[in-house]
Amino acid sequence: NQYILTFDKIDQFATTSKDVLAASISITNHGEPIGLLTPEKYFPYQFDNAVSEVAIRSTLREDLYIILVSPPDADGTTAFKFIVNPLVSWIWIGGVALIAGALLAFWPSRERPVPLVTSEQKED
Repeated sequence: NQYILTFDKIDQFATTSKDVLAASISITNHGEPIGLLTPEKYFPYQFDNAVSEVAIRSTLREDLYIILVSPPDADGTTAFKFIVNPLVSWIWIGGVALIAGALLAFWPSRERPVPLVTSEQKED
C-alpha cells in the first residue's frame, strides 16, 4: 500500500488524572481518504513518565501503527513513528481456527462404545 499520512493538528487538554496531547493524522491510500488516526501521549499527574497511546488501523492485509514520539518543540516540530506490519489479523484468525480444530478433534464421538465380552459370557 502507498499510504500518505498528513499531520493535521495537535490538541492539548486535561482530564481529572492527566494532561493529554492528541495528534490528528489523516490517512490516504492511492489518493482515497481512508481515515483519521489519533495517537496520544498522556502525562499522568501521579507519575513522572509519559504514556503513549498507539493509534492502530487494522485490516486483513496489514496493520498501521502510529506513535506520537515527542510533543511539539518550540518551533512546532513533532516526531512520530510509523510501523506497518503485514498479515497480523491472519495470526488471530489462525489461532481461532486452531482452537476450533482442537475442539472438534477432542469432541466425543456419537458412536456407542462396544461392550466388552467377559470370560463368563463366552462360556454360555
